[in-house]
Amino acid sequence: MAKFHEVKTFEEFKNVISSLQDLGVPIFAEFYGAHDSAGKSWCPDCVKAEPVVEEVMKTSAASNAHFLHVSVGDRSAWRDPNCSFRTDARLKLTCIPTLLRWGTSEKLLEEDCAIKQKVADFIAAK
Repeated sequence: MAKFHEVKTFEEFKNVISSLQDLGVPIFAEFYGAHDSAGKSWCPDCVKAEPVVEEVMKTSAASNAHFLHVSVGDRSAWRDPNCSFRTDARLKLTCIPTLLRWGTSEKLLEEDCAIKQKVADFIAAK
């Protein structure tokens, strides 16, 4: 099972990545719309994808892998064209949910993140 990291801000994301990227381990990050007080994302696609990605990461990821569950903020923060998650040269996110393999250009986008086999194949690919 991958080691899980709950990340709430862009700054926190940068800090966690900095601490992990030189370890030579697989790093996956799922970007999603922030949760409300009931624990539900404002993004309907994220609501569908989050449990699927989490299950696959728990059951199929390498034991040395790290999984970052990263909030992009509320709807207005995400829609801002200057959102750091959109403008950062390493990310350039265009949609959520997005699942990426850090250090590569490989991404799984939107509804594909809710399809268990696609997520499993993505995690397993080298």
